[in-house]
Amino acid sequence: MTEATPQPVTSTEEALQTIREALEHLRYGTITLTVHDARIVQLDITEKRRFPA
Repeated sequence: MTEATPQPVTSTEEALQTIREALEHLRYGTITLTVHDARIVQLDITEKRRFPA
């Protein structure tokens, strides 16, 4: 699995748009935001994949 290098987010609106996109693509999992001095500085996405038994 190859991941692109994330581009830095420069505004709160860009951060919110990135979060919206993450929510649209995530079926099962968690999204964690890291905030420093009232600014979003990091977004972590953990995706769960379920396989039929």
